[in-house]
Amino acid sequence: MSEKRRREFTAGRHCARQALAHLGHEAVALPIGPGRAPVWPPGVIGSISHTGDFAIAAVARKSDLRSLGIDLESADPLEPDLLKLVCRDEEQAALTSYDVDPRLGAKLIFSAKESVYKCLWPVTGTFLEFHAIGIRIDPIASRFTAYGEDPLIEETLKIVCGGYRRVGSLLLSCAWLP
Repeated sequence: MSEKRRREFTAGRHCARQALAHLGHEAVALPIGPGRAPVWPPGVIGSISHTGDFAIAAVARKSDLRSLGIDLESADPLEPDLLKLVCRDEEQAALTSYDVDPRLGAKLIFSAKESVYKCLWPVTGTFLEFHAIGIRIDPIASRFTAYGEDPLIEETLKIVCGGYRRVGSLLLSCAWLP
């Protein structure tokens, strides 16, 4: 692991332990599990994200949520060469209707898909390409919905909830399953 990656990993785990403390858990090791996801203590679900010098973690009791995923990205526009890789045709068409720079909207779609993937992985164990998930942004409510045609995830996507915020120079998205 590079020194930069080690610092990000350590910061993410530190945030996770702080979040667990808010649930009343002692500091515990959070080993890396399948898909590089953290292994949470029994009865807990969670997600970790980091970008640049920032790291975040969110946790919940399994009795409150089935799953959750978070993503943190810099609020810089998505690189033009990644647009077709990340966004489906209908998502690209919708970008012009949002009240934001379309490339920043594409970065938001990227972040939303990352949070949905992190939310679905513990439930489905399915690796998803970017085009397997579609995202519809609601800029008024700062929410998003996810959809897809893959029979392994289609029904689950219908109940995924999603929200996002811009916080200074960062985009934060969160997806959860009630």
